[in-house]
Amino acid sequence: DLNASFPLPIFARQPPFYVTPGFGVHFWDGPDTGFYSWFPPQSRPDLPPRTFDAYLDIAWRPVITPWLSGDLGFRVGVYSDFNYVNNDSIRLPSRGLGIVTLNPRWQVAAGAVYLDRFGVKILPAGGAIWTPRPDVRWEILFPRPKLAQRVYTLRSTDLWGYVAGEYGGGAWTIERVNGAHDSFDYNDFRVLLGMETRGASRMRGWFEVGFVWNRSLQYYRTQTPGIGPYDTVMLRGGLIY
Repeated sequence: DLNASFPLPIFARQPPFYVTPGFGVHFWDGPDTGFYSWFPPQSRPDLPPRTFDAYLDIAWRPVITPWLSGDLGFRVGVYSDFNYVNNDSIRLPSRGLGIVTLNPRWQVAAGAVYLDRFGVKILPAGGAIWTPRPDVRWEILFPRPKLAQRVYTLRSTDLWGYVAGEYGGGAWTIERVNGAHDSFDYNDFRVLLGMETRGASRMRGWFEVGFVWNRSLQYYRTQTPGIGPYDTVMLRGGLIY
């Protein structure tokens, strides 16, 4: 996944809008149709070798009063293998959270996350944010909690460790092996242990290892039965400049 963010100051005395175009590629291995060889051909699960995300994000964190702020995000994107593109390929995932600052240590948030997948459309979102000191930040927020703490400082760069969770997956429109047009969701739950760098440097990095369970792949335009892949381990990392 590659993306770049551009701040657009629009309102005086307010944080800017961040506009982020991006493009992602997913390389699929399987599902192994050999295991389902006894299924009728039209019912055997398969995926294309690649699906793509082409999107534009707009994010804004308005400050309404010293104690009330928001976290708003909207995305429009095309999610497909590009062999089959229709109205279902265009998804509009977004989020909206209101944040109340109770004191310098505690904030509470409530709102919703609109996933715009074929099976799961919307999730409630919210929780609490605890920052007892500058080197600790616990975001106890559903559906993406993150408990982070600074563990080491080298010159102007801080190394933070964290434990996080997320509701993973996505949705795409595809062309099947037999030429049929279809759409599918992939969903899972993840718990992650990670490290990230923060500081004055323009380059930041992060790396995570996680456990993934309750994995589910469902088709929505054909009668193909869904499948539940085994639990697994994931590795993920990135660079931000």
